[in-house]
Amino acid sequence: MNTTRQIVMFQKESEIFFELEMENLLIMTNEFLMKLKLKVTESSI
Repeated sequence: MNTTRQIVMFQKESEIFFELEMENLLIMTNEFLMKLKLKVTESSI
């Protein structure tokens, strides 16, 4: 049983997962900001 290899694999998977999560967070933040902008422009009209 090669545990170091398993640990390396796990680290790589974690990194990929983390990157995906960060991307999702950015997309959600962008969508939220867009909606906020829309509300602000609607209320100013």
